[in-house]
Formats: sequence, C-alpha cells, structure tokens
Amino acid sequence: DDDGEQSSTPPQLHIHTFVLSTEPTEIEEPDSESSENPTLAASETTPLPHRSLHQSWPNLIMPPCTKSHLLSYASSTLLFSDARVNPHVINFNRLLLLHGPAGT
Repeated sequence: DDDGEQSSTPPQLHIHTFVLSTEPTEIEEPDSESSENPTLAASETTPLPHRSLHQSWPNLIMPPCTKSHLLSYASSTLLFSDARVNPHVINFNRLLLLHGPAGT
C-alpha cells in the first residue's frame, strides 16, 4: 500500500501431488495382413505420469519456450476437463503428440 501498511491477505499456497504409474505400456499390433514388418508396433500407449518417464522431461531438447507452452496447454486441458467444459462449445484436442528423433 502507499501509506506503508501491510496487506492482511494471507499468501496462498497451492500444492500439486501425483502418483507415478507403474502400469505396463499397451502395445497395439498392426494388422498382420497389411504389415510389412511384423516386429514393429503400430502404437504404444503409456499412462502418465509414468515411472519409466519420470526423469525424461529435463532431458528433452526443444526450442526456447516450448516446454512452458506445452505445460500451459496441458494445464488448460486439465482445467477444461475438471470444469466439464462441453467440447462442442469450446473445441480442444485432448491429444498431445510429441515427435522427433530418438533422444530428443
């Protein structure tokens, strides 16, 4: 305040907790008739946050601000979900696909 008085509003503390999943990754196999390489998985789905990926975030190499934008997008998506926002009113994609060379 301008007159030197301190505000009586206590600071707010926000605590976020999570439990690392240990569920196995689900592997979707390609159609055997249309697949040229039968040892290649069509996709892998890992529930997040997962124990196997726990230390991966600090090691991802991305352009500046990309990590903060990804976290902001994920946080917004969770807020929409928690608020039960109708996806027909506010259209948002709940899929976050990161793609790049191995190790990045």
